[in-house]
Amino acid sequence: MQLIFLLVENETIEIVSSDALVYETQRNPYSDRRTFVELVLQQARHFQLITEEVLARSQQIETSAKIKGVDALHIACAEAIEADYFIICDDRMIKKYSGTLAVKTPVEFVAIIFNA
Repeated sequence: MQLIFLLVENETIEIVSSDALVYETQRNPYSDRRTFVELVLQQARHFQLITEEVLARSQQIETSAKIKGVDALHIACAEAIEADYFIICDDRMIKKYSGTLAVKTPVEFVAIIFNA
């Protein structure tokens, strides 16, 4: 993950943020992690609000992919903002999702970036 943050810092890649990310970050009980994520999200160039369309898509993802709650909302936000990649450490979620978004682990993402 540190390499990904370095790529963001060097403006090699861009990150996006969303209402879902802000909500989940605010609920993080670990202040050091919360502060770190808040600092990273400040570097986001784009922000996705939770709209009626995003909520509807989130519900579709929950039903079709069996991805629950805020995880479905994260994916719906990423789809809405047309992110190129959605990076997550949860292999189960990667296997469940079959939408238009490229969902990758951090290792897979770094391999793609450096082989491009």
